[in-house]
Amino acid sequence: MKLFRTFPLLLLLSFSAAFLPAQEQVRREHTGSDLILFEAHHLPASSDSSPVAVLYRIRHDFFVFTRGAEEKNGGFTASGSIAVEILDSAGTSVDRRIAELSLRSDDNSIAGLRKGSVTGSFTFRLHPGRYRVLFRAEDIETKRLSPNLERPLTVPNRPAFFASSFIPGNAAGDSIVPFTLGGDLRFSSPGSFFASVPPAAAGPLRLTVTRRDPEDDDARETVYDTTVLPLRRTDMKFAGLTMPAVLELPMRSMELPQGRYELTVASGDSLKETVPFGVRWPEMPQSLNDLELATLPLQHIMERDVYSELRKGSRPARIRKFEEYWKSKDPTPGTALNERMTEFYRRVDHTIPAYATLKEPNGSLSDRGKVYILYGRPTTTDRRLSPGSVPQEVWKYDSLKKTFIFEDPRRQGNYTLIERQ
Repeated sequence: MKLFRTFPLLLLLSFSAAFLPAQEQVRREHTGSDLILFEAHHLPASSDSSPVAVLYRIRHDFFVFTRGAEEKNGGFTASGSIAVEILDSAGTSVDRRIAELSLRSDDNSIAGLRKGSVTGSFTFRLHPGRYRVLFRAEDIETKRLSPNLERPLTVPNRPAFFASSFIPGNAAGDSIVPFTLGGDLRFSSPGSFFASVPPAAAGPLRLTVTRRDPEDDDARETVYDTTVLPLRRTDMKFAGLTMPAVLELPMRSMELPQGRYELTVASGDSLKETVPFGVRWPEMPQSLNDLELATLPLQHIMERDVYSELRKGSRPARIRKFEEYWKSKDPTPGTALNERMTEFYRRVDHTIPAYATLKEPNGSLSDRGKVYILYGRPTTTDRRLSPGSVPQEVWKYDSLKKTFIFEDPRRQGNYTLIERQ
């Protein structure tokens, strides 16, 4: 599972530069969780124009949540606005939509807000042609504006076979439930592409999935090449619209690692369409963004000589050794998700800010961080702050029958492990 070539720098910034030293820069493919994602899909034309659906997802940590007087029982609120504008090939605005957002969250921490998001859609009608779709979001509290995000969109005049965009998602009854991840599939989740076809279309399709090399834009690796008889569905609802005849193309998304791909769909010798897509992991632990940050906590579980060897060599060599180590620990090697690695780095994510001090800005390397990474959240935590005595924390793990006692002799928050029972 190739990790360190694929993730946006934006995720790492949430840890705060005040707590962590600068990490080495790595090339990324933006297949983690971006603050704002949007996509545009054209649907079958019923007249001389085609409906177009613009879908968006905005993470809650784009907004500033505050506790208002009406939130007496807990909870935080935020307000925002979003604008979508369609420009034609000459740069002229042909349509625009604006919407206000009212948001609520029970958790106002950075980690809690990162887990939440708001999704929605706009619909337009456009004549055949080439367009640019512009998207911008604003946080009302701080007047913070997102960058101007842009996507190209082509509404075809005479579709040869597929009469709509390829929409990634899942079917729920007579509805298409989109992933709303900027046109990408969700990592380690079942998923399909949906596309409209003429009602009389029939027959098998050849699906070829290739993966782009993140270090060489021209290099491609075939992941699988198969012939399928797609699932036919009628009158599927999507973004408030109805698609009369739809093909569902199931993807092997549980097996696909994060990255950028191309799907080529062929019918016979003449009809062929290629669709770029990604496999995106919104819930990816942040510590997997950076090779150094992900490697350091491994000293807690590796033999000293093994850990020392892991840190030697060039960046590609260290990435390869890192991936080989976690591959050997994967409880489900037939899927792309390594559950053991994921849980390890979720714990690392918690410890980095939770146990950071001036002496050790990376909390995962502290004594409390090490215990949390090895054993998880304690059943109980008892902080003892008696006058005239050294501050202590006592962590108990009832199911493991273990107790850890930490002490802060200089009263600076630098708790060290002094006893385990």
